[in-house]
Parts: sequence; C-alpha cells; structure tokens
Amino acid sequence: MVWNSTGDFYFHNKQNVENIITYQLTRIYQDNFITEEEALFKVDLQEIFDLSFDQMNDYSKKEASLSIQQGADPTDLDVFFTQKEYFKLKSASI
Repeated sequence: MVWNSTGDFYFHNKQNVENIITYQLTRIYQDNFITEEEALFKVDLQEIFDLSFDQMNDYSKKEASLSIQQGADPTDLDVFFTQKEYFKLKSASI
C-alpha cells in the first residue's frame, strides 16, 4: 500500500483510527471537564491521524454531548457546537 496524499492513513485505517480516538475521548470526557493538558492531547491526536479540525470536533461532539446531558458546562468541554446543535442538546436534557 502506498501512502501518497494527506489523509491516506486515515482513509485506509479509518476503523482503527476511530476506535483509538473514541477510546481516548471517552477517557478524556469521563469527568465532564477538559483540562488544558487534555485539550492539547486532543490536538496531538488530531495531528497524529492527520484529521481536520472539523473531523476531530465531530468525534469530540459525541462525547461532549454525553457530558452535557450529565450536566457539564459546555465551556469546560473544548468542543464547538453550532447554536442550533447546542440548543437541541439543551432541550433534550431538560
């Protein structure tokens, strides 16, 4: 297999990459708060797997959504939700 363009590793190993990212994000979000060290670790994961900001943010949204449903403050979660997504989450947790 030849790796010749950006994102090839992710493309050819997507399931393995997703498993690793999901495992790490589950661990990071388990206390419903993201420290500065954890936020930097997320950036490292993004770089290691050559993911765009949006790709990594989409993975983070899944775990952050669970934290918000458990009462976490979204500003403590190092994730970006659109206004529509945020209010949909908030209304679901009421």
